[in-house]
Amino acid sequence: MSEFFVAGIDGGQSSTTAVVGDAAGRPIGRGTAGPADEVGESPDSTRLSDALEGALANARANAGLPASARFAAVVAGVSGYEGRLYGKRPELATQRLQLMHDAPIAHAGALAGKAGVVIVAGTGSVVYASGREAERTSGGWGYLFGDEGSAFWVVRETLAAWMRAADDGALGAGESDAACAFFERSSLRAIAP
Repeated sequence: MSEFFVAGIDGGQSSTTAVVGDAAGRPIGRGTAGPADEVGESPDSTRLSDALEGALANARANAGLPASARFAAVVAGVSGYEGRLYGKRPELATQRLQLMHDAPIAHAGALAGKAGVVIVAGTGSVVYASGREAERTSGGWGYLFGDEGSAFWVVRETLAAWMRAADDGALGAGESDAACAFFERSSLRAIAP
């Protein structure tokens, strides 16, 4: 291979972002695609592979690299990844593919290998700590059993509080109107399903 390229991919529950780097580690291209998590996906799912392949193809094109360009290594941190694939394996033009949970890549990006803690609160949420001899993950259980502080959790908790207030006749029209307008529904009851 005459040129050396690497890529890092952040596969989330809302979207996926890939960054292509040159031999010096300088970012030269960026691309996005849809969600990558496999939570609740079937064995024939292409959700993860479509997201990783699409984001990397878009980053490669953004970098001005030909479609035939190969990568020395690709690291993909995927929301909810637990050490195994549930759907189709991604086919990426790389000599080495490393799939992992997205918490360690957030840690690496924020702390550059130093000991510390990161809190990820996006579509989902997780806390990840790493030191010299140990690492620990807390949370990241998904929207049904956790994700406190995530965007989904904040909205769910807010809507649940407003629904309880509506039951008690204590909800102001402003909150109800705002929620109904955002979700394009006629009432809070119509939002729940």
